[in-house]
Amino acid sequence: MQAKAHIDHHLHDPTLCPASVAAALHVSLRTLYRAFDEQDQPAAAWIRQRRLERCRRDLIDPAHSSNTGLSPPGQTETWSRPRCLALYNCWSARS
Repeated sequence: MQAKAHIDHHLHDPTLCPASVAAALHVSLRTLYRAFDEQDQPAAAWIRQRRLERCRRDLIDPAHSSNTGLSPPGQTETWSRPRCLALYNCWSARS
């Protein structure tokens, strides 16, 4: 799915959200939501999940990270500055 590729490529962008993905792909927000409905996961949840996976990858294998040695709060700030606390809370809940 093109939307997922766009999301993966722009995870570092703190303004990444379903609306920005839809705009970048020149589709309506409703069209984007319908595409993710077929995947059984909302677009915002996919973004959050991918950011959590990237944080986890960077913490497990510092070779993937330009921020070697950062704790989970530091990693969440790297991957989602405006939503750092929310992302960290999701991380903590998964542990």
